Amino acid sequence: MRIAFIRVIDYIVSPSDLWERPASLEAPVLPDDGSTILRFEIQLARIMPPDGEDLKVKRYVVYELSVRQDSSIIDPQPASIQRRYTDFRNLYNILKKEFPNKMSTLYFPNKVLVGNFSADLIAERSAAFETFLTH
Repeated sequence: MRIAFIRVIDYIVSPSDLWERPASLEAPVLPDDGSTILRFEIQLARIMPPDGEDLKVKRYVVYELSVRQDSSIIDPQPASIQRRYTDFRNLYNILKKEFPNKMSTLYFPNKVLVGNFSADLIAERSAAFETFLTH
């Protein structure tokens, strides 16, 4: 069995500190009318700092967001952005104040005090963030 480690900033992240989006069997639907679609996908999330690395720093999850501009072909060079839950929540709160009617029907995951690092919660939040950004 091969174990992969990914270098992130000054940390080495073990597979137990990493959540990856399951591979999709479906190809993305591309527009055939010459238009461009902006797609947001959270490909993976890392728990930082990795377990046992820096005991003085409170642990948190960093979501790696891929932003693509797809037209008749899939964007060959998507942008990659890293954000925390708080960044998404701050954006949501600002937009909710600015556009209350449009944001009223949009689900946004609540902050939790326990279980922040479970794979199920990270997957749920990833899907909610993608829906939020696509809205």
